[in-house]
Amino acid sequence: SKVTPEDYELSQDKKTLVKWKGANTKSLDMDIIEAFKEVTKIGEEAFSGNKNIEYIILPKGITTMEDQVFMDCTNLKTVSIPKTVTSIGRGAFSDCTNLQELELPKGLTELPDTFFYGCKALSKITLYEGIQTIGYNAFSQNAIKEIIFPASLKKLDTDVVEWCSNLEKIVFKGATPPSIEYSSLKRKVEEPSLKIFVPKGKKQTYINSSEEWKDLEELIVESES
Repeated sequence: SKVTPEDYELSQDKKTLVKWKGANTKSLDMDIIEAFKEVTKIGEEAFSGNKNIEYIILPKGITTMEDQVFMDCTNLKTVSIPKTVTSIGRGAFSDCTNLQELELPKGLTELPDTFFYGCKALSKITLYEGIQTIGYNAFSQNAIKEIIFPASLKKLDTDVVEWCSNLEKIVFKGATPPSIEYSSLKRKVEEPSLKIFVPKGKKQTYINSSEEWKDLEELIVESES
């Protein structure tokens, strides 16, 4: 269906998509719509609660996605985020229960709180080198089986993988352990058993780095390579 000006609200300077109003849109390529050529920011809750949208291509040139942009878009399956994006707010994809895949831009340094909270269909995600902090409940209650944390990671907040009942493997690439909280890597589920992989020869470094790491000693395994 053709996009009309009634379908969206832009800021006065035309640089922010304030709200998407096209309730019946299933598929949206913002990149080919002239009105979005100047847009650099997707505003807070711009698509939040939209139950119909399934596929979105965000416009090239945007740098910022504010808080809870896609929160509770329960039919959203995939979003194409341009590589110009360097900041995405908290809860961006929380409760997107059908989100299956997402390519994160390489310029991100932070995955804020509740980023993928409740993404029950999300089974794979690639975190690029450059990510330094991951907020609380970032991956809670989703279908992910394996998470690979890049060497750039410096800090994990609380309850990052809480209720991740498919999660079997967490890999840390960094020779220097990131700081974690006591509950950062606690899933609150018994099965399947979880293994935490750290670089070869670095198990002791991790365990000795803090009480919180020491507490996970029996789960930590050294990677082969």
